Amino acid sequence: MRWVAARANRCQYAEETAKQDGIRAGATAVAWDSLESSERSQWTEADKAALDFAHRMTVDSDAVTDEQ
Repeated sequence: MRWVAARANRCQYAEETAKQDGIRAGATAVAWDSLESSERSQWTEADKAALDFAHRMTVDSDAVTDEQ
């Protein structure tokens, strides 16, 4: 989620930091490659929903509803 926010904010340093933290936490390089290419096939549906939520909160938080 930190990586998604960093990508939306166009902060390469924060993207790289989040990626390295994610890899240290157990995410695979293949999963990161799919995330970076916006393909995301390596991620679970719950992960994809969380990543989408993080993106929406970063770029248009006023449009996020309580249900989301």
